[in-house]
Amino acid sequence: MTNQSNSSCPGYEGCKAPLCPLDESITEARWYSDEVICNNLAMRRQHRWIRVQRRIVKKCGKAGDTYFTMKMLEATRAVHKSLKGVDPDSHIRNTPDNPTGDPVDAWILARGTKLSGISALKEKTKGEGIPLSIPGAGIPVSQIPMFR
Repeated sequence: MTNQSNSSCPGYEGCKAPLCPLDESITEARWYSDEVICNNLAMRRQHRWIRVQRRIVKKCGKAGDTYFTMKMLEATRAVHKSLKGVDPDSHIRNTPDNPTGDPVDAWILARGTKLSGISALKEKTKGEGIPLSIPGAGIPVSQIPMFR
């Protein structure tokens, strides 16, 4: 965090959080799960990625062997026990989907392709309204009494 004063957060001067919403260089910063999280309630309400950080610590623990960036935290939709960040020693090859070989972009691409359950249903029916059948059941919605 940069050493500048900011009156919108009373704890800004003594804060040790590597990802601070008030910091200009936040996009380059890395956060490990064993590091401090912003504790300002107003910031927590305003920034979803701070709430994601807290869920990661609660569900995955404070391992601290992989890192997350703000971009990764913003892209995270669900936190599971198996969630891991990027290994600081990882090297990713360039691919058509990730021409820069950036491990953060590779992490986001890998997580974006895994849709299941309600997320997959929402993605399938986006803009179509009610789905024509219940996934996995093979029963058309029109044959279910409550949809007649």
